[in-house]
Order: sequence, then C-alpha cells, then structure tokens
Amino acid sequence: MAFNDSFGSFGHFSFSSKPTHGRAIYESISENMGDSYDQGFESLNSARLYADAMCMASAQYQLDRALNNRNPALATELLTQLEKDFQVTPGYRDSLKQRRDYLSALAKVSRGNSQAVIENALRLVLGTDFVSYTHLTTPPWPVDPTATSVFAVAGETTKQFMIQPCVVDTGSLISVNFVPVGASEPPRKGEHYTVDPDPLSTVEVIKIDSSTATSISAVFSRSHDPGTIATRSYPFWSSHRRYSVITTTLAASQDPEKRRKVNNLMTRAARGVSQWCIVSNSGSFVLDSTTRGVLGSTALA
Repeated sequence: MAFNDSFGSFGHFSFSSKPTHGRAIYESISENMGDSYDQGFESLNSARLYADAMCMASAQYQLDRALNNRNPALATELLTQLEKDFQVTPGYRDSLKQRRDYLSALAKVSRGNSQAVIENALRLVLGTDFVSYTHLTTPPWPVDPTATSVFAVAGETTKQFMIQPCVVDTGSLISVNFVPVGASEPPRKGEHYTVDPDPLSTVEVIKIDSSTATSISAVFSRSHDPGTIATRSYPFWSSHRRYSVITTTLAASQDPEKRRKVNNLMTRAARGVSQWCIVSNSGSFVLDSTTRGVLGSTALA
C-alpha cells in the first residue's frame, strides 16, 4: 500500500502490499456506479464516495482488530482475558510480546504434542535460550518382558493369591500351598503369574503346572519369602522414552520464572506418565551449589 495517498490515514496502515480497506471499498463502489457520475477524484460525487468508503473502512478495521483478539499471537485488549481462559499467570516483567508468545505456545500444545509442536512451543517461550528437546534412548527394561510380565487378555479379571510357605527349591517342579487374595478366583493349570513383583530383585513369572483348591505345582527360578503375592495380569515393562530432557542456556536454566513457564507448558503438553528435566548446555554440576547446582552437559562419574 502507498503511505502518501488519500486512503492511508492513521489507523489504516498495515505492513502489506494489499490496498487499504478504504481504497478497495472506494474503487468497488465507484466501478459499480459506472459512468452515471463524474469519475474524477475532485468531483462532489467522489467526495461522497470517499467519505462513505473511509467510514466503512474504519468499521472494517475495528472488526479486524476484534478478530485479532481471538488469536493469542495478536491479542491486545483481550490478552488478559485469554490468560484467564488458559489459566496462566504472566511474569510481572513480561513484555507484550512475551505474553503473546507464551499464550501462543500453550495454544500450540493444546492441539497436539508431537516433537515438532513442543519444540516450536519451547522456542516461543524461551526464544534464543532454547537449545534442544530430546528423549532418553535407553532400551525398555526388561528386554524380554515375558520374564517379569503377564499381559492382560480382553475381558479377563485380575487374579491374585498368596504363597504361604517360603520357596527355596528352584529349578524343579515343587508344590506349595496358597490362599486366594480377597474374592479372587483360584489359579488354573496353564496360567502364568508374576510372583513377587515388589521388590524387583526377586520378580519372576511362573506357569501353573497343576492346581488344587489349596496348592499349586510350578517351577520357580528364584527363592521367595513366606506370604509372597502372585498376580495376573501384571504388565511390568518400563521405558525411558517418556523421559524428556529440555536443554537451555545456563542463564535460562537458573531463571525461576523461565523454569516455571517451561514446567507449566510441559504439564499441559506431556501425558500423565511423562517426566522431564530442565538442564543447561554448559557448566558442571555441583551438588547444593547456588550457581552451579543445575545439571549441565558434564556427565556424573
């Protein structure tokens, strides 16, 4: 648009190559009238058309401004209301752009939490302080889940029983007495049970070779204390893929306000089973240090 024509009054400027609303409206009305009136810009009829066009353009710009207030990246008058809608509190020193960027980041993650979405949201919140967003790549534990887990079958109810005596004979078929837990059904031949799921040092899966109303026969590979619980299903299989590492500059990692915003963002973006940490990309970790007590890139010995 031109800045020196009659349609470029204050309030009608924009960073765009498109004509102003006033010019577009004026030209549309003028063309629709055809040759019925003098088309010269100095004529009385053109003056009337110009006045009408500028009034309608002002109204249109007000509508555009109202529409912009729905967008967190453009909101001004309704920015405080949007913050209430998103239930966030801006920092007391945040600029208008920082408040808009924070709301824009929350709006992004509300529509999805893919890697790219979260990275873009973190860039909006942290700016140049953001370094990377990664996940731990440690393989799932245990590598063979059948050694510790019994996965559920559709429609199957949970069954539990307590092994009364201690188990000391391993590697061979033995019989032990049991007591059902609560109203659980008794074990049946061929079923698999996770035994002693806590502590993990003695957890194992057994297969019921035979069973009576009070005893079972199975092969145990580990010893167990009296009163050990056996249960199915028990889908014990853990992974660190749900643990994220958010790397920032050292200054940002030590800034309580920026950490608060990142934690708030991740609380909304990540699933309930996800965890994350905020670390710096420089410096060494010193326990209980007020300046270097943030884990950086230096590995712990």
